[in-house]
Amino acid sequence: MIVSLSVEIASKVRGVYCAVDGLHHTESWEFREELKRLQAELEERWRGRTPSRIPLLEPARELYRSVGMDPTRHRPSSEALLRRIMQSKGLYRLDPIVDTGNLFSLASGLPLGLYDREFLRGDVSLRLGRTGESFAGIRKGTVNVDGRLCLADEEGPFGSPSSDSHRCRIREETTRILFVVYAPAGYDAAELLARGEELARNFERWNGGVAGDVRPLAAGATPD
Repeated sequence: MIVSLSVEIASKVRGVYCAVDGLHHTESWEFREELKRLQAELEERWRGRTPSRIPLLEPARELYRSVGMDPTRHRPSSEALLRRIMQSKGLYRLDPIVDTGNLFSLASGLPLGLYDREFLRGDVSLRLGRTGESFAGIRKGTVNVDGRLCLADEEGPFGSPSSDSHRCRIREETTRILFVVYAPAGYDAAELLARGEELARNFERWNGGVAGDVRPLAAGATPD
């Protein structure tokens, strides 16, 4: 599977992706403690600040602004997670694989997409949504992606830096995933690759997975 970046946004967006196999859904005590530690650290560090005044979130906000999206209306997933922490609401705890991704997004400030590869069709492109395009979201009805960043395969859009689709969601039986980390074009390419490799190692450490190579999104043709 190839994940490419559409030419129309190649000067504005960066990303990395990786396939991970053999994942399990058993959560360890050590993971729970690590997540608890990070939440406490972030709440203490950024207490009293609005998202626009938290440097950790600026790359994700820059990503949205670069493609004409207002980050105060369509929040990057990493910002939505941190806002819950700052409001003392805690995180939704739905699945250990998803929780590993959330741990990464909270620590890095970068939005992340996790997708069950069993439900992807053909190659994938990160592009702007076309007129009338949408997908069925997870617990939130229809997600409109017209003119907004989205990932699409041969069946159409299935994810974005804000929301992921019901079709490709992580299930209890999911063992093979694709992850995509989103960033603005100004984000250092070597640092982004290192972030992706860190996430791959996290899936191996916390979920028993075997990660493939982490690759940058390269500009290419956009699937119909």
